[in-house]
Amino acid sequence: MGEGTILNFSDQQSQIEWSRIECIDVSSCEKRAVIGSFMTEGNQDRGIVSCFDEDGTLLWEYMTGGPVSCIKISSDGGYIVAGTDSGSSGISKIMLFNSNGSLLWEVGTSPTCCDVISVDISQNGEYVAAGTDYNKIYLFFKNGTEILDYTTYGPSDTAYYQYWYEGNPGQYVALSDDGRYLAAGSLDCYVYLFSNNGTRLWRYKGERPFCVTDITSDGSRIVSVSDTGTIFLFNRTGYLLWSYDTGSIIRSIKTDSSGDLIVAGSNSSEIYCLNGSGNLIGNYTTKGGVTDVEVSTDGSYISAVSEGGVLYFFGRGDLCNRDVVV
Repeated sequence: MGEGTILNFSDQQSQIEWSRIECIDVSSCEKRAVIGSFMTEGNQDRGIVSCFDEDGTLLWEYMTGGPVSCIKISSDGGYIVAGTDSGSSGISKIMLFNSNGSLLWEVGTSPTCCDVISVDISQNGEYVAAGTDYNKIYLFFKNGTEILDYTTYGPSDTAYYQYWYEGNPGQYVALSDDGRYLAAGSLDCYVYLFSNNGTRLWRYKGERPFCVTDITSDGSRIVSVSDTGTIFLFNRTGYLLWSYDTGSIIRSIKTDSSGDLIVAGSNSSEIYCLNGSGNLIGNYTTKGGVTDVEVSTDGSYISAVSEGGVLYFFGRGDLCNRDVVV
């Protein structure tokens, strides 16, 4: 927070003190942090959505029916979307909260036992997207009206789910800031782009399943990664601009608002930085596989988390455009 002040959320009188944090997101305007976690009570898994202010004060918590697997807060801090695993109930959910912690609506996924592994929300909370671990892509208005319930072909083979499970398989979704465009990378070997009325604008057929996916703020560039580590960049019409092979499993990828900087984190302990033309302009070897990367909107700052709980923070000049790549 601020100039490097560390906030320990577990200092609060919160139920996350005895639970495991699974996901976290921070709003840009109201400076709120939301956390998704889970705890086991007896033989039942329960999820917790927690919201903190910029000083680390716990504002509210909500107990969900299953472990919280993914969470996002709108840029203005007004709305929070969370996705859950099926847990002991066998039903996973997509849930929308307002800034005060009131549950506005929840939707159970279909079929049952499909975990929600990816959610996103537009800048003002007008649109909510979600993807499951098998073959579903969803889009909703903030009032809960369903716009899109799209069924992909699922994994390319029956053994694939178990093979990829530790890498969080499923349909990865990403919304442009205004919610006009929804991108998804799918295990059926397609990258999809939808409009916010639910129309499929295009799909691109690859040779391997697509996994982690991101979209620029204005929806002009879509980046998605195959399960073998090849990064693909498309324009809004679905034209493939370039591809770059990292040769390793990519667990997280992010782009700045313009698509001029793309950062990927790999299972083989590497952070890759590419420019908008697909050239490698920086890389860094971490202590353990990279589980998450983030890029500031203007591309000035890059952060990453590796296995073992190590946090990395770079200025763009520290990592990119150097004569000698570190």
